[in-house]
Amino acid sequence: MKAHIAALPRLVLGWALPDADRAALETVCRTAGLTLRMVEPAETGLTVGRLCGLPEGRNADALPVPATAAAVFCGLSGPELDGLLAAIRAAGVQIPLKAVVTAHNRAWPFARLMEELTEEHAAIRAAQEDK
Repeated sequence: MKAHIAALPRLVLGWALPDADRAALETVCRTAGLTLRMVEPAETGLTVGRLCGLPEGRNADALPVPATAAAVFCGLSGPELDGLLAAIRAAGVQIPLKAVVTAHNRAWPFARLMEELTEEHAAIRAAQEDK
């Protein structure tokens, strides 16, 4: 008997994108057949899975999140993600923080994922500056 694994919704969660980048990302997503769902400040306590439309997680109070632009990709295969990232770069969209929804992080509050991404980004930049 095969286990049935539900496919993840195909979408991009956006956070703190400037208007021009948001508009360009919406166009790139629409062309790729994806939805761009902007996360609102009042939703930062919700789990990543809940924000993606999965029936998991719980509602929680909003949590503080850095104002660094971010995109979280859900339901894309490796080649699809590579193509989308290339299209985002070609459109000139600047998104410093990027992540993919995983079985592990989809249970995290959105604010926690952004905190982890911010720390990772800072560590990578520090390592590059030390070279």
